[in-house]
Amino acid sequence: MFARILMAYLVQWVVWRSSGQRLWAGRWSRVHERCAERLSHGFSELGGVFIKLGQVVSVLGTFLPEAYVRALERLQDAVPPKPFATIRERLIEAWGTDWSDHFANFEERAIAAASLAQVHRAQRHDGSLVAVKVLYPNIRRLVAADLWVLRRVLPIIHWVFGFRRMESVLDQLTEMLDSEMDYDCERRNIARLREILEGRPDVIVPQVVEELCSKTVLVLSFEEGVKLTDVDALRQANVDPEKVANTLVDAYLCMLLDHRVFHADPHPGNFLVKNGKLVILDYGAVAEVSETLVSGLRKVILGGLGRNAEQVLLG
Repeated sequence: MFARILMAYLVQWVVWRSSGQRLWAGRWSRVHERCAERLSHGFSELGGVFIKLGQVVSVLGTFLPEAYVRALERLQDAVPPKPFATIRERLIEAWGTDWSDHFANFEERAIAAASLAQVHRAQRHDGSLVAVKVLYPNIRRLVAADLWVLRRVLPIIHWVFGFRRMESVLDQLTEMLDSEMDYDCERRNIARLREILEGRPDVIVPQVVEELCSKTVLVLSFEEGVKLTDVDALRQANVDPEKVANTLVDAYLCMLLDHRVFHADPHPGNFLVKNGKLVILDYGAVAEVSETLVSGLRKVILGGLGRNAEQVLLG
C-alpha cells in the first residue's frame, strides 16, 4: 500500500517536472484524492494500529492535503466490525459458556467498531440498556506487529516528506495504545472524570457496571445521541451547535486547567449529543498534565484573548 502511494507521487512528480509544471499542476489534486482513498481503505483493512493512526491524522493532519483529512475522517466511526463468532470468544472468556444469562437480550450486530474493540448493545434483566465494549482477540499481538511495520516505514516517510520527530509521535501512539488495551485503567479513568464532571448538568459520563467488567470486556450504561459533527441533525433536534461546542471546550479546560488531566483521544467519533448534553465516550486515553504545561497554556490563552503577541510567544 505504501509503495503504491509513493510510486503514484513519484510518477506525478516526474511528469510534472518534464512536461511543464503549469500543464500538470491540476493533476496533483487528483493524485491526492486517489492516494487518500487508497490509504483510508488500506488502513480500514489492516485495522488495529492503522485505524488509530488514521483517526489521529484525521484530527491533527493539517500538514497533509485536505483530501487525506476527508478520507481518513471515515475511520472515526465507520470501521467494519468483526464477526460475532470472534466476539463470543471474549464473552465466554469473561463470563463462561452461560454468558448470555446475564442479559435479557444481547444484540449480536455491533453498534460501533473501532481500532481495538467494538461495542454491542444489550438489555439487562431489570430493563436497563448497557453498552458492552469487547477487546478484539489477539489484539496485543497484532498491535505489536503493526508498530514494528510502522517503525520500519518511518525512515522512508522522513526521506520522502521530510517530516520530523515522527519517532516521538510513534512512541506516544504506542503509549496510548497500551493504555487503551487496559480496561482496568479505563475504568479508573471513567471514575476520575465522573468525579471531575459530576457537577455539570451539561456533560454525561457513562456509568460503569462493575460486576460485569473484566480485563477484556467493559460494560457501561448505554448512551445514545446525535453525532457531534452532524450540525443538521443537531438543529433538527433544537440543539444549538455553538452551545455544544462551548460545552466541549469548557469541559476540556475544566479537566486540563483545574484538575491537570486530559482526555487524549478527542476525535469526533468519541462524542455524542443527548438532549442538548455532551456525552463523552471512550476513556482509554486519559493523560496527566504537568503544572508547567498548564501554567504556560494559561498564559497563551490569556495572551491570545488579549491580543498580546509577546505573552503568547513567552507563554
